[in-house]
Amino acid sequence: MKKITMVYRMDNYFNKIVRLAENSHQQMSCTLTDVALRERKAHLLDTVQQKVLEKIELENGYAYRFESGGQILEQLMELIRAERACCSFLIFTLSVSGPTDDLWLNLTGAEGVKSFITRELGF
Repeated sequence: MKKITMVYRMDNYFNKIVRLAENSHQQMSCTLTDVALRERKAHLLDTVQQKVLEKIELENGYAYRFESGGQILEQLMELIRAERACCSFLIFTLSVSGPTDDLWLNLTGAEGVKSFITRELGF
């Protein structure tokens, strides 16, 4: 019974996030200066992007697969922390399971987010 309740709550939580993203009229623009964005791209974004094994287009964004191991989990967490501070319209979903299973990062949001991810983040 607890499991069903938890699933119900999680469904409500994620549906609420999707509704907020779909109904958001927030402008999709990074709040970083051009210099700060170039610096982030040169370091953190490029480092993570080089480790992408697979990219899948989703209806409202992209899913990226990464090999488990090394520093990738810490780098993904750093990326999420950094990007959510300046790109509050993005929704980050990080899927992690067993110690040798691949990691998945979903970057999603409202309509138009895919072009932002490609254009501004270079993903």
